[in-house]
Amino acid sequence: MNIRVYYAGLPVIICTLLLLPHQSPAHESIYSDEASYEAVLSYVYNYDLVAAEKLVDSLIVESPADAKPYFFKTLVRWWYFIGDFNSKPFRTSFIQTAEKAIEVGESQLEARDDNTEALFFLGASYGYLARYYVLIGSWLDAYSSGKKAKRIFSDMIMRNDTLYDAYLGVGIYNYYADKLPTLLRFFSTILGLGGDRQLGLAQLRLAADSGVYSRVEALSMLGYIDVQYEQNFNEAIRIFSKLSDRYRTNPVFRIFLGNSYRESGNYGEAISTLTKSLDDGSVKYASVNQLAGMHAELAFCYMLAKEYAPAVLQYKICDSLAVGDYVKESPWIYYNAGLCEEREHNYAEAEVYYRKVLDCRDYFDYHSNARKSIDRVRSKHGTGH
Repeated sequence: MNIRVYYAGLPVIICTLLLLPHQSPAHESIYSDEASYEAVLSYVYNYDLVAAEKLVDSLIVESPADAKPYFFKTLVRWWYFIGDFNSKPFRTSFIQTAEKAIEVGESQLEARDDNTEALFFLGASYGYLARYYVLIGSWLDAYSSGKKAKRIFSDMIMRNDTLYDAYLGVGIYNYYADKLPTLLRFFSTILGLGGDRQLGLAQLRLAADSGVYSRVEALSMLGYIDVQYEQNFNEAIRIFSKLSDRYRTNPVFRIFLGNSYRESGNYGEAISTLTKSLDDGSVKYASVNQLAGMHAELAFCYMLAKEYAPAVLQYKICDSLAVGDYVKESPWIYYNAGLCEEREHNYAEAEVYYRKVLDCRDYFDYHSNARKSIDRVRSKHGTGH
């Protein structure tokens, strides 16, 4: 019998637009209080999000009419969001913060339209908003916000083509605009607003090689693209290994390293990477659901390696840790646990998991597949219908 394996994947890490290096007097204002903002970035990448937000809040108190600290608060809230994609509070707080950053940036530009700092951080905030809409599947909103970010950074590059960090923004736009669903790409081409995959990759590499504050973001973006779209798994492994070694307390880079190994078919290394992360007490998590997600990813790797008993154990741990709607929004967790129990000939246990799928959201036709699986295992353990 052929059993299909269903997996919806983990929230992907979508990269940010950050600061520009010292290139010309016109852009020096972007670096006001540089040490404080470098400290924010250090906290973020080391996943001390509480400390990062506390510092940003103090910077907002000092400069309440300045878009810069609001942008950095958007950055912090983004990292919370990607840590627990299904968290409604994280979604809400991100949207509210991004919209506030845009509001402050636009107010600054209304007061003085040559305010370079306000313009830059306005573009960065629009970029974040675009990535949020990509993750929730709102492509038209993503395209609208991304277009605004691209226009701002393209204009800045026209004035100074050595502003390497600005290439991150246009690179992300160009790559993803070329990856839009077919219908949207058709309309964007008619409007003359389409993307360019190869150009986008080149721009991202330029930011990764020559940017200052954007290097981490550009590297992680390239790693994500390598594993999810380009199937360049060895390069993704190299990138996420580097980031995981440098920021050892950050679970996002570690889970993407495991994901890169898994996608390459190297399940042993994926299992080793994720197990070491879970055993490392220094790793920090934005929520208990992010930790549960790490266990779910490890379970899936065991499942693909045909080690069904440890896979079931990890799915059970995930289920015991998860709170709120995490599992209900992730029917593949119960479905995969059922498949593993079925492979172990534990048909009654498999049926229990398949029935739990029916209490989850019906993504990707999971309810129909669960019902078919229930009929299958009931016939195997002799209970009939």
